Formats: sequence, structure tokens, C-alpha cells
Amino acid sequence: MAFREWKKNKAWIWRALDARTRQTVAHHVGKRDDRSCKKFLDKVGIAGKTFLADDWPGFVRLIPEDQLFTGKDLTYPIEQSNSNIRHYLGRFRRRSKITSRAHHMVTKSLNLLHHLMQPQNFSVYQNQALCIFS
Repeated sequence: MAFREWKKNKAWIWRALDARTRQTVAHHVGKRDDRSCKKFLDKVGIAGKTFLADDWPGFVRLIPEDQLFTGKDLTYPIEQSNSNIRHYLGRFRRRSKITSRAHHMVTKSLNLLHHLMQPQNFSVYQNQALCIFS
């Protein structure tokens, strides 16, 4: 069975990771165009940062050349983080029954996951859950 409609409402997840802590600094849900990239870069801020990205031509247009490193050899931390997101959030797996692909729902799911991935935020819920075993 072919599902041509699946590709109709594509959304790109733009994410920035802190290289030292490997935590998400900012994210944006949108298309893969200059407008979405500009919104994402406004959230992150360009000044004094180095960007590791793939070879999409928009990055060359919007990020100064001395701050942009293009290639796949140093992007393994974000690929690992993407794998973790697919593990925890069903909407990022392939065809599934977890259907809402609306941009605001994707953004809210990512916000919740990134909040809970920080140890100080998760420990409150972990302690509440573990107290039933004591």
C-alpha cells in the first residue's frame, strides 16, 4: 500500500547541541528553507559560536564562513541524540499510529523531552516513582 500523503506535510527539526554537555540548546520545527533557518539561528544566536552542519547551501548563505564547519565527521553527537529522540518519542519513528505531526505538537513533545532529559528536572519524578517501592 502506498502512502503518498505521508510526505505532504514534511517538517524539519532544527536542533543546536552544546558540544560540551551534549544537551539541546535550542530547537525549531519548520521547513528546510532559509526562513526557518533564520528563525532557528535567531533562537541560537550566531555571535561567537561555531556551527557543525551538513552541506545544505542555506547554511553557507546565513552563517559566516569562519564560523561554519561543513561535514559529517564531527556530527556524531547530534546523530546519537537524534537516535535517543526516536527512542523516546514515537512520533519520530517511521509510520506509526502516533499520528499528530502538527508543528505545535512536535514542538511541545520536544520541549517536554528536553526538559526531562536534564537530570535535575527528572530526579523529582524519579523519586516520586521510586517511593512506592520503599
